[in-house]
Amino acid sequence: MKKLRLISLLAAAAVTQGLCTAVNAENLNTAQIRGKDALTALLSSAGAADPDAETAQICAILSQAGIDDVSSLINPGTPLTSVGQSDCKDLNDDGVFDAVDSMYILHFLQGKKNYQHAYSDMDANHDDIIDQTDAYCYTEYYVKMLALGYSSGNIPYSAHNTGSAPTVASESRTYIKHAAADGVNPSSNDVFYTLGTSNYAIPTPSDWFATYATEFLESINETSSNDSESDIQTRTNDYTVIQDSRVIRSNGTGAIIGEHIILTNAHCVYNRDTGNYVYTDYCAFTYSSDNKPIRHDLSVVSYHIPELYVSSTTGYIQYDYALVVVSDDLSDYGSFTLGAPLDTAYSHQKEVYIESFPQEYPCYTVEPDDYPVNWRYRKYLVKSEGYITGADEEFIWSNARTANGSSGAPILCSTSYQSGSHQPIYSYDVQIAIMRGSGFGPRIIRPILRFCFDNPFL
Repeated sequence: MKKLRLISLLAAAAVTQGLCTAVNAENLNTAQIRGKDALTALLSSAGAADPDAETAQICAILSQAGIDDVSSLINPGTPLTSVGQSDCKDLNDDGVFDAVDSMYILHFLQGKKNYQHAYSDMDANHDDIIDQTDAYCYTEYYVKMLALGYSSGNIPYSAHNTGSAPTVASESRTYIKHAAADGVNPSSNDVFYTLGTSNYAIPTPSDWFATYATEFLESINETSSNDSESDIQTRTNDYTVIQDSRVIRSNGTGAIIGEHIILTNAHCVYNRDTGNYVYTDYCAFTYSSDNKPIRHDLSVVSYHIPELYVSSTTGYIQYDYALVVVSDDLSDYGSFTLGAPLDTAYSHQKEVYIESFPQEYPCYTVEPDDYPVNWRYRKYLVKSEGYITGADEEFIWSNARTANGSSGAPILCSTSYQSGSHQPIYSYDVQIAIMRGSGFGPRIIRPILRFCFDNPFL
């Protein structure tokens, strides 16, 4: 699998320092997107209101998808390889199909925007998952239609699919922020905060270009890099030992989703029986040249859990998810993208896999002599495979094998696309749920996306 990293439209130093300044035309000249000038010319000839701004939006989407050359898209002789008119909808209901519809998908995946029609409208490549690949497919169709002679604002698209957004998508949820420095007991310093249902207004290309570009690019940079597993070593008891630095070990398992953010289960963070927070080591792993895992301890800053996971006497399982914020910069380990699975992932028996540190895997014989033979010191990451066996609005079930220690692990599927008939096929992992137990767990839905990516309390 190809590592997909955002190719920033900003000067490298500005992104590294996290500067939040507006992008201008001079910044655009630093973009590492081949064919950018030709794209701007195409947009201009097609009547785009602000060709420079729209070029910036399109290049941001392509960059997130790992595309660094738009030449094949703007060549009218290159056939469409991903989607056609029947796959593309006017997502923002403004009466036209344009780059803003592609941005709609990315803003949905950031938790900033809900969608009132059938979620299948956003699944352009029909893989039963809404993810950044769909934004790319929308962009490819838009640019290709312009290259074929359609004018901006006059590109054909299809009517919405039958259905509406799931009820849970509009829920407000209250969370608790607990500082690690305050110890295991709930503290008077704990912060209760609510993330509501207000819809973020997707800016026009010109407004986005002037105001939101840096913020948007930095936020997707946190969630778009995907290091694939490598160096498979052995297979035992339906587990395959793998290497993937994006997976974190604690008393359970977690997944890196941002520069300082780990997604896991609430029960890995908070014990409902004792009413205390669970303090344990959080560590990441890199690998030596001879494939030995190297442990890197992480420093926890805060825990974030749904308030109903703590207070509800029944019906709390759907709130069994949490974020752990660490002071360490996790960028070099890579991160998972999150995708929202459709109900058809169940009816189509979508293949999934789980990466975790299970207690039952017999790896202790290779532990150093001074390591306690204790499951908290599990050292090897394993992968189990299966398919989706059930789904409702809040959960995904699978038959992939898990055990104690697998809690909080990412339930993953693979997605792929091709940017042109003679271009490489890009493939990467998408997390669609958080493993709670026996192969099932909370599915990625809009409240969780907002909790992860549109949360000012992190």
